[in-house]
Formats: sequence, C-alpha cells, structure tokens
Amino acid sequence: MDRRSENDIRGTAAEDILRGSSHALTIFEPTAIRALEIFTKLGKPYLKCYVTGKDRLAKPEEIVRQLYVKMLMDDYGYPPERLAIGGICTMVFPALLTSKGRASLLSATTSRSPSRELKNKPWHRRQTVSDPIKNRYEFLCLFDCENGNPNGDPDAGNAPRVDPQDMHGLVSDVALKRRVRNYVQIAKDNRMPYSIFVEHASNLNRPIARAHEETEGGLAADRKGAGKDKVELARQWMCRNFYDVRAFGAVMSTGPNAGQVRGPVQLAFARSIDPILPLDVSITRMAVAENIPGAASSEDYEKWEKEQPEDHLRTMGRKTLIPYGLYAAKGFISAHLAQLPEGTGFSEDDLNLLLEALLKMYDHDRSASKGVMSVREPIFVFRHEGTDSDPVQRAQQAKLGCAPAHKLFDLVSVDKKAGIEAPRSFADYAISFRQSALPKAVKIGFVVLGDDGHAVTVWDEIPPELSHVRVF
Repeated sequence: MDRRSENDIRGTAAEDILRGSSHALTIFEPTAIRALEIFTKLGKPYLKCYVTGKDRLAKPEEIVRQLYVKMLMDDYGYPPERLAIGGICTMVFPALLTSKGRASLLSATTSRSPSRELKNKPWHRRQTVSDPIKNRYEFLCLFDCENGNPNGDPDAGNAPRVDPQDMHGLVSDVALKRRVRNYVQIAKDNRMPYSIFVEHASNLNRPIARAHEETEGGLAADRKGAGKDKVELARQWMCRNFYDVRAFGAVMSTGPNAGQVRGPVQLAFARSIDPILPLDVSITRMAVAENIPGAASSEDYEKWEKEQPEDHLRTMGRKTLIPYGLYAAKGFISAHLAQLPEGTGFSEDDLNLLLEALLKMYDHDRSASKGVMSVREPIFVFRHEGTDSDPVQRAQQAKLGCAPAHKLFDLVSVDKKAGIEAPRSFADYAISFRQSALPKAVKIGFVVLGDDGHAVTVWDEIPPELSHVRVF
C-alpha cells in the first residue's frame, strides 16, 4: 500500500534540490529530469526508486543516481532486476557521481553504442546507434517499373520524367530519399534516434523548436536569433535523433534555427538503362462528382441523378505510364561528413538500415499509378579500405577513398540480352561485374535480403542465389 497521502505530496523540482550542490545535470535530457517525481513526506523531499520501487530521500546524489538508472533502463534496455543485482544501484553509482565518473559515463553513452554482451541479451530492445563510419562508400542500386509511372514530372502534367535528348527515364533523388524516409519511419516506429525530420504534412519548425527545448538554455522566449553555441547544440540534437538529418543532411535555419547540415549520404538522379516509352492512356470513371446548385440534402442529389442520362453520369480521365524501364541509382557516402562533432554521426548501423530501406522501399509504397516497382538484388556496395602498412595512413585512405567513384561504377555492366529490342522485364538484361579490375584498396559487397527480412552484405564473393550476375 502506498504510504503517501494526498497531503504529503507537493511538486518539488529536482533542479531546486541540486541548486548550489556540486552535482550537474548537463548530460541528462530535460524531459528525463522533469519526469523524476519529487514529493514531500514528513517534511522532507523524497522520490521513488526506479529499481526497487521504494521511497528514498531525495538527496542530490540520489537524484543523479536515479537519473543514471533511468538512462540505463530507457536508452540501453537494462531491466530493473539486472540493475539490482549485486547492489549496483547503491554501490556502483556513487562512484559515477564524481567528476571522473561522470566523464567516463558521458564518454560511454555519447555514441549510444552498447557492448557486445548487451547486444546479445534478449532484453535489449532499445534502438541504438553505433560509432560513425570510418570508410568511404559508393553504391549502385537497380530498380525497375512495369506498367506504371516511376516518378511524375509536375512541369509536364505529371508524365514520367525523361531526358528529352535521348528519352532515357529519370527518377529524382528527392523521390528516392522519400521512399527511404517512409521505410525507416515504418520500420523504426518513428522513434528517436530513428525519427524522420521531413515528414508528410508537417511543419519543420516544430522539431527545430523541440531541439531548442531539449538542449541547454531552452527555447528563447523573444524573437531574437539564437546564438552560435545554442544553434550548434540544437544541430547536434537533431543529428542524434533524426535519421534523415544524420543521413541526408538538412537546412534547419528556419524558425528557432538549428543551422545547416551537409549529409554524408548523397544520391544522384536515377537513369534508365535504355530509352523509355511514356504512354498517355485514357480511362473511364463510371461516376461523376458534380456540385448541384441548390442541393441541400442527399435526397436532392439522388433526385438529380435520376434525372440525368446515363452517359452524363460517367467521365473520362488520363493516366500516364511506361510499359517497362530498368533504372540505375548511384549513391555516395562520405566518412568525413559523418565524423563527430562537426559531422552528423552517420554510423554503420545507419548504413545497414539505408541499404535495407533501399531494398524494400517499394514494398510499402504501392499504388495503381506506380504499377509494379521492384528493387533488384544485389545492391553493389564499394567500401574503401586502403593498403598502407601504417594504420594511421590506412585509416586516412579509407576515409578519403582509394579510387574515383565513376571507375568503380563502370565495373558494373547492364546490357540487353541478344535479340531483345524492347525490354519488358528484368530477365531481358544481363548483369556483369568485372571483379578482376577492382582496386586492391576497395572491397565489393553484394547486398541481399536475408531470411529474416534484413539486409545482408556479402563481401568479395557473389552469393550463390545471384546466378543472374556474371562475375569475372
């Protein structure tokens, strides 16, 4: 039975108790601090322990201890019973309350990267982000469209985008990034640190304002521009918590201002392998949508319908599509732009999620206008690793790259099979990869979907199920 009565409880801020003490709350999110319930019992401030559920005297060291406990539970997935083993709540955390202990935990938690032991535990459910990537990458993704419009051009009546000089089809980088965002939003429940900044039908200034609220100093009440340091704190918060900001970058200088971010992941316009044939098809809708003057009820509309000839109750429409097109999308990933603190922190986990999203981006984006769109395995990934015997120089080579991107892309060939004049399926193409010409400092990865539905990258050896890809 709860020993607290209504008369015993009154709101007390944790900041008030810590004011004037040697303990700081700078590494904790303001929401976590506000969520810590402080109540009064027998004239003294108390709190309820997150591990034992018991009331504890809310001394400054106890407040900080409970915030660390909450961080381990929420951010790293530790269950309360594990934190109670061996008296960790009362024996280990006092050591963390020193400045050295705080610095140690802050360093360990900044990357949000759990240990290998923690990752293998079934109770580890919290979404985490690993360390920033250390290698430059390029990737090539093949996808096709059958009897649909892969990317409409608003300036051309939403007809399929084409290069007017050679009639090759185009798909914008914005369209591809939209599909990646949509998949990540579904797969990760739009939860931090995988939230999506550029959402459908949203005001981008809302998350920017929250970035100010959640960082030191809060959201300024006046309309004066935020200072440089405050903008940088908001920028870092946005990078930590929004996947698309970490990957693609963003202009966040609107509203309260969170600066601008150059994203390490960049996509070019996808281009069809062969010319496409845009078709403008007539369709019939067996109904109309007329505004009837004077109609005040459904009976009035029904009466009007009965008075009309049948031909007046249907209408014609248009639909644009292509019979078939195979497209190649090329992407570039900079390790330099991922490095903290200036970069976004784009990590190997983020990279794996990007490749998975590319493979599955059309599986959750079906519509009649798109026809049948499919990403074709594998995605070709080039990872720069370097060859220098000195580890420092080799790491620098891996970060800056060891070969021009266009030479790596040229190793992949996509050609029509003999006798095919107008391709109408993926089977009409022959795919080949010249692995013998791959630079020694670069590894090739073939990305496919595993049995569990997640992306799997097989390095240096073509998976046996990809028999349609010739490697020589």
